[in-house]
Amino acid sequence: MTGRKMSSSDAPPSHNVFVYGSILEPAVAAVILDRSADTVPALLHGYHRYKLKDRSYPCIVPFESGKVNGLVITGVTDAELNNFDVIEGIYYERVTVEVVRTDNSEKMKVETYVWINKDDPTMYGEWDFEEWRVIHADKFVETFKNVLEWNKNPNGMRREDVAQSFDLDSNPDTLQHNTILSGHSKNDDVHMLKIKKKKKKIQCHYQNKEDGFKESRLRYSCEIINRALLLSTNSSLSPQFQRKTMTTSDQSPSHNVFVYGSFQEPAVVGLILECTPVIIPAKLHGFHLYRLKGRLHPCIAPSENGVINGKILTGLTDAQLENLDMIEGDEYVRTTVEVVLTDTSEKMQVEAFVWANKDDPDMYGEWDFEEWKRLHMEKFIEASKQFIEWKKNPNGRTREEFAKFVNEDPPAA
Repeated sequence: MTGRKMSSSDAPPSHNVFVYGSILEPAVAAVILDRSADTVPALLHGYHRYKLKDRSYPCIVPFESGKVNGLVITGVTDAELNNFDVIEGIYYERVTVEVVRTDNSEKMKVETYVWINKDDPTMYGEWDFEEWRVIHADKFVETFKNVLEWNKNPNGMRREDVAQSFDLDSNPDTLQHNTILSGHSKNDDVHMLKIKKKKKKIQCHYQNKEDGFKESRLRYSCEIINRALLLSTNSSLSPQFQRKTMTTSDQSPSHNVFVYGSFQEPAVVGLILECTPVIIPAKLHGFHLYRLKGRLHPCIAPSENGVINGKILTGLTDAQLENLDMIEGDEYVRTTVEVVLTDTSEKMQVEAFVWANKDDPDMYGEWDFEEWKRLHMEKFIEASKQFIEWKKNPNGRTREEFAKFVNEDPPAA
């Protein structure tokens, strides 16, 4: 007997899922699917991929000029999608988004997992897949297996007991929280956000890790820390307040600053701002990046055909902008300029520090960031530490006391 050919209406429904974190790793995806994943590379616009404090996995939340590189896993069955839901848990919401395939530029409707609390104060920086792969991949394969096994047979255990391997070692002196709208009790109740402060003032701080991270320090995002300061005034928030989105009028003023010299280095700017903001690559047209005789730092001045590659420090507070003003000094003038975002070609009005004397005879050549990073970065990190110490306690010293750190050493006699 000839078998009946299965029509499209008989085929089981399938889904396409955009992944951006640990599930990019084939061995991890294979645990969820119980097979090898069929994938296509894709780009998600309008989101940023954050690190999460004390957790080794990332999250994404809306961010107007952001983009997230990832993979679309195609042909996911209902049962496999249920496994995704189990793995992601209650901290994420599965939503439909549009991505652009990077292999053929086609747009594609897919499902992905977005962090429920887009104002979570534990989000910071940018998650790095290669860093995670070196340090955590093996642990995630085993943990995913345990979570899916638990889903089949809980045996009186909670998901949190099985999934705790996802978390990094916690620090009791840092913010303690249950994420807004994402906690889960035995009665399926939503936990309130609780922020406990051991000091009167929440400070951005660095956590030195021994894991060989590409960046020398893990840092909070400035914008997110500002939200933490806002939330910390309420030790127990009502669900109505938790669900409220901060409006423009609720937020303190913020600034976007184009940087082109030593402030492109997170280890330097993180010290000056006392935390590290979200950083976006951009180009500034109509200026040239000059070396300065006798100095290790550059300057920019108008140049009709010039183009400068740099970065935008986003969401800076008034106090952080004041720190930049103080360290740049009166030789620079902070002005408003228009830059072009490297990733999206969108134009953006930002502030930048321009050399006050555009005819300075000490300007020459073209400053090189990679050369500076190789030869002088450690010296600038020390200068930045000196600046912060001076700002907190001038003790009769002048700005020049730390400014001398960034001058070239005089030639030997």
